Amino acid sequence: MRNLALLLSLAVFCLPSFAARRITAEKLEQELAASNGIPDAKLAQRIYQLELTERLSGSRLARLETDTPGPLARLALIAIADASEFLDLPAGEIPVLAAPDPAAQNSMLARTADYVRRTIPKLPDLFATQDTTRFEDTPMGPELNSGPAKTYEPLHEVGKSSATVLYRNESEVTRVEIPQAGKHGKSRSKERELSTRGVFGPILSTVLGDSAKG
Repeated sequence: MRNLALLLSLAVFCLPSFAARRITAEKLEQELAASNGIPDAKLAQRIYQLELTERLSGSRLARLETDTPGPLARLALIAIADASEFLDLPAGEIPVLAAPDPAAQNSMLARTADYVRRTIPKLPDLFATQDTTRFEDTPMGPELNSGPAKTYEPLHEVGKSSATVLYRNESEVTRVEIPQAGKHGKSRSKERELSTRGVFGPILSTVLGDSAKG
């Protein structure tokens, strides 16, 4: 019985996970162009089940958003585009330029550091609105602590939030959260989210200082 239980447990863990269909940026554009007449929700579901193998450039994403009329499909398009952010652009969109030599790289870093040092102190006091849309996917498999098994869900929107960021005296001083209601009318302000600070101030100096040290 003990061996049987062990085998059953291994079988649960070895269930095949959902495999997204990998697709290039050009192929995605072709499929969206051929999707006229497909209901918005169905098209969104198809898009969520895709995985880009290349990064979508800002101009291409803007064009695809304009050509995709449904709000759900546009949201799905943004989600898979964001997931590809750290991939290379398609080869045809990358300029054929030689990489700068070490001296040129150091010169660019020095000029950037000088810009930050001279510009940040001159920024006026300001406030900015930070809107965040959160996406999650749910892998198939058992819950932790022997809970009920989870059903796979592809990448989907799980909530939104908005915040007012205040910049005073050369640094970000406060971030006022503006909760937004979820699908069932309840506030989602307590959901886990990526938190950022110092966007308008110390983060630039920190990154450049670390870059200069290698």
